[in-house]
Amino acid sequence: MERDFPVRYLLVREDIGGEEEGVLWGRCAEVEGLFMDAPPLPREVLTLRGCPRESLLVQAVAAGAEPVRLLGDGMLSIEPVDRSNDGPSRFWDLEHTAVLAQWPTPGDPGRVDIVVGTGVREDDYWGGKRLPSSPRFDLWFPSIRGDSPSGGCRSIDGLFTPRPQRPTQPVHLIGCEPAAPLLALLCRPLPQEGDPITLWRLARHGRTMTGYRLDLDTVEARPYVLGGALIDVTITDPGDDRPTLAARAVWEIWSDGVPTLPNQWAQFDAGGRPSGWTSPASARTGCRASPAGRTTWTDSRYVGAV
Repeated sequence: MERDFPVRYLLVREDIGGEEEGVLWGRCAEVEGLFMDAPPLPREVLTLRGCPRESLLVQAVAAGAEPVRLLGDGMLSIEPVDRSNDGPSRFWDLEHTAVLAQWPTPGDPGRVDIVVGTGVREDDYWGGKRLPSSPRFDLWFPSIRGDSPSGGCRSIDGLFTPRPQRPTQPVHLIGCEPAAPLLALLCRPLPQEGDPITLWRLARHGRTMTGYRLDLDTVEARPYVLGGALIDVTITDPGDDRPTLAARAVWEIWSDGVPTLPNQWAQFDAGGRPSGWTSPASARTGCRASPAGRTTWTDSRYVGAV
């Protein structure tokens, strides 16, 4: 069906189980606010009390001639010792963690207290809100060990402090042709909350490129800025999982079709490559591998630039 506006995005309610086809919620000409660089978390000081000396964490930061000071990004979990009857787990992300100081735990020579500077964000989606009566504190830092906890502690000073809620960044769907499910959602009284949807970007010839999940929390509509029968839709709290600002130019290149010239990715900074460059290709680009038996020569000029 021909339309008098360019359809660049589809709104699709995906089947979580993957057993049924997605349901179309709408088409739209453009999207604003989707691309966003997440602001850094405020810096905080935490004291990890009673870390066992034999743990990899203590061995890394308190032993050896060159102790580790920059732990990088990590995760903290507080889980019940007895999972069968002692409440839910809680999780926090730790961003750009740096060791500020460490000393033996008073009265316990087998343990060490470690002071770190970090950004703290609690995972509200997976975690609970109350602490187990017998908690176990586990710390995960891929820079020390990626597949299991790097260490633990008995308690953490500074963790349970009020933190200001980060402002939400809305996404605006410009020139939207809503389907019946989206119209039904918009007819509800505010605040409107619906199931998460996937926003699929289309190439200029209709090929599906890549998609991002949006939470339909508080959806508002108004007449299309250019008039006509379309509407503009604002999703005020779509979630924080957004493509970066650098990825927007990458998407524009891919929208013309699968790149045919070598090293087109090399013009982008670290935010646009390598994952930002390949993400539009990961969906349904129709890329084919080289035929068996063919020798392929690679251009290695930009290998070190990734």
